[in-house]
Amino acid sequence: MILCFRELKYSISFTPDTLSYLTSYLSRGSNSMILQVFNANIAVEITTDSSLEPIYSKIGKDNFTESSSEAMERLKSAIVAMQGVAPPQPSIRLHTINSQYPGLVCGHITPRYLVLGCQDSSLRIFSRTGGQNKRKSSLECKAEEGESSYQFTISTVPLQGDFLEDMEDCAKLNHTAQYNTLRGHSSTVYSIANFDDSDYIISGSADKSIRLWDSEKLVNKVIYRGHTLTVWSLATAHSSSYFVSCSKDRSAKLWTTECTYPLRSYIGHTMSVDCVKFHPNNSYIATASQDRTIRLWSVQEGKCVRLMQGHRGSILSIAFSPTGLLLASAGEDRKIRLWDLASGDLIKEMRGHTDTVKCLEFNQDGSLLCSGSQDNTILTWDTRTTHSSHSVNSLGSPQTGMPPTPDLLATYYTADSSIVSIQRQNYGIMEVIGAT
Repeated sequence: MILCFRELKYSISFTPDTLSYLTSYLSRGSNSMILQVFNANIAVEITTDSSLEPIYSKIGKDNFTESSSEAMERLKSAIVAMQGVAPPQPSIRLHTINSQYPGLVCGHITPRYLVLGCQDSSLRIFSRTGGQNKRKSSLECKAEEGESSYQFTISTVPLQGDFLEDMEDCAKLNHTAQYNTLRGHSSTVYSIANFDDSDYIISGSADKSIRLWDSEKLVNKVIYRGHTLTVWSLATAHSSSYFVSCSKDRSAKLWTTECTYPLRSYIGHTMSVDCVKFHPNNSYIATASQDRTIRLWSVQEGKCVRLMQGHRGSILSIAFSPTGLLLASAGEDRKIRLWDLASGDLIKEMRGHTDTVKCLEFNQDGSLLCSGSQDNTILTWDTRTTHSSHSVNSLGSPQTGMPPTPDLLATYYTADSSIVSIQRQNYGIMEVIGAT
């Protein structure tokens, strides 16, 4: 469909004033993709046809009374009606990793690479930009001497929405993938994160260490030590060199890439801390634990400022909304909880998954939440006030279990792919990594 659309040039007539207003609007905010499609596929004709003049030029601007109470009431009614409409579904692209060895544990997507953490203590790095970086570190070359060559097959499928890539480009993503191997850890790699606008990535492992890698040169730059047990999760600050880690040793720690020791420790959980996230303003971090609690910490003061309780199992994933007003959490109890960070109160609980929920991600305005689970499904949820009028769009065979809550908007089945990671990308695209 996209290819057919590109072969045509639709012609639209505008007056100079109308075209000027339209291009000015499309150039602002998040409309850059619409402007790109407009420029590539629409032929614009400038006309002086009076029938195309704005309506106010015919009847006079003075006839519009903005203070009219009747007009304001109509506007308020329209706003209320729009608030009852479910948020649009994001475009979802699933990368399924097929490999018998070594077991895939975690995955992370950067603008240039897809990076996998494996049970054999290695990181496998795949190029997303066409071609593969052939440079290998001496450490990697030595480690691979005498080893068998294992193949990963990556199947990339658009589950929802349209993508700008040609169908030929999508087909190229489904192949026996070539990859580079990063070696340095001595045990399973459990977490990977990247820094904004940088080729650096970090990884955390059961060997208690965190490593900083140059994904372009394929070398290990720094080793960070401070935890006494397995490092479960990592998160980087937005546009900053700071990052946080959490561990089985019941602590979270703040680091900077310039120092090999932690700058601050956050201690308060009574069991293993399984996941950690930076707040959008970088002033707070959230941690979730096997003790079934979530704590919000002041980065500078190291104090716990919110304690959220209610889950009935280990909490394995948390996510902040882009506005920083909401926090979502999920884990072994299969339920997703939405929290108001201003008060620390529970807003609502959402049900729909039939197995452990492994990952969460908000859309760009926070009105929709995506969740991925070991039940091989991706669910989308309305994070606003529950509307019983929402219909549930289920794609695939029905699942058994408790009836889903009315907040469930759509279900996407992935056959036999357990969801490992969901990440929000530009233009509202959700990139998903699944493992078979």
